[in-house]
Amino acid sequence: MGNFLKKLFFFLSPLIVLFILIEYYCNNSTTFSIKKRYFENHRKDIETLFLGTSHMQNAINPRFLKQNAANVAFAGQPIEIDYALLQKYINQMDNLKTVVFDVSPHIFYSRFDSSDWNGHIYANLYEIYYKVNPHSIKNHSYLLSNFKFFTSIYIDYVNPWAPKYEINKFGYISNDFYDRFLTLKNDSLKIDKTFIMMHTFDGKDMLEKNEKVLESAIRLCKNKAVKVLLVTPPFYHTYNDNVPAAAKKEVSDLVARIQKKFNVPYFDFSTSKNFNLKDFKNDSHLNPNGAKKFTVKVDSLINQLK
Repeated sequence: MGNFLKKLFFFLSPLIVLFILIEYYCNNSTTFSIKKRYFENHRKDIETLFLGTSHMQNAINPRFLKQNAANVAFAGQPIEIDYALLQKYINQMDNLKTVVFDVSPHIFYSRFDSSDWNGHIYANLYEIYYKVNPHSIKNHSYLLSNFKFFTSIYIDYVNPWAPKYEINKFGYISNDFYDRFLTLKNDSLKIDKTFIMMHTFDGKDMLEKNEKVLESAIRLCKNKAVKVLLVTPPFYHTYNDNVPAAAKKEVSDLVARIQKKFNVPYFDFSTSKNFNLKDFKNDSHLNPNGAKKFTVKVDSLINQLK
């Protein structure tokens, strides 16, 4: 039995070491951990908070804002998590003056499945146990929450030939150009021909539910005398052209109701002509160059609110 355990230990030890290395890297050097660390360390000084999905995550680089800001938007982040983040932190943010909500159309139709791996990320980062088992070991490990994804990140990190992401202190990837448009060499014809819509726009039950959650989040901000700004980031025409007309109408009506109810400003940049093909990394996300332009524009809007 003793020899078996020794052999088992020697067999497993390289895997254990690899697990520790990946977990350490993810806890210290990924956009998830850097963004969370900045937010936690500066929450009392933050004046502007950005919430939303990857559209907002890619569109706002806090480096180019005049006020202290944090962008805690993430890929696939539902409105329920935006609200949960506000509920947890708004009383700790002594200087918070403005909250900017991403109101991209697909957000209101999104369903957050309890098995989604990023639910464990919110538990790990912010101790928000939304639709996940609070006792799951996945809540305490990047690697266990999504083994394939975080292993691939680490492999790219140790691979000397793989592109290396440069992440600033805000958790923004400042050289995030490696995507569909770059692969197609910014060829507009190929981009048009190969577009595939990745989002769905059905399910009025989710539309109604997300409207109510957004209203609760806005009401929380208003009760704390925090200004609210609703923003739809820029999209490339391939994405805009393929959002169903019915969904555009439903979301437009939804936003109009919220504007009227809470008297909050809304700025729709989805079809803005100020952003061209070279400002995007794919059909619905700005690249760092486009983000700089957009961040400066949103900064001026926030200053006007003041």
